[in-house]
Amino acid sequence: MLIAKYAITKFNQSWKSLVKTTGQIIKDLISKKYYSGGLVICFMLLAWLINLEMAIFLTLFAVFLLFSWENKVLAIFALIFLFSYPFFLLAQNEAIAERLALYAYYLLALALCLQIIKNLKNRSQL
Repeated sequence: MLIAKYAITKFNQSWKSLVKTTGQIIKDLISKKYYSGGLVICFMLLAWLINLEMAIFLTLFAVFLLFSWENKVLAIFALIFLFSYPFFLLAQNEAIAERLALYAYYLLALALCLQIIKNLKNRSQL
């Protein structure tokens, strides 16, 4: 019972943090119009030159890097994708399951790279 209560408390804290971060993301997008327009143009060029999936992940990386957003959001979505992977396997949707696993690893790699960059910035400021 105590473990379940602790898990619910941690989930509530994570959810509040995610909602707060999402609000900050929307505020930043509205206040920094020029960054947003440039990122849209870069996204369209990447989608045209490379492919759509790579453009989405590179744009996510640029957005989270430029606006200094919390990279926990990427890690949370990666965990959601990883947790949904077995359910798609059980439902005989191997193609979707494999794609979700791939996206989860991409998002985890992005979150890790962003955390390393954040740590290097903090280290150089000391």
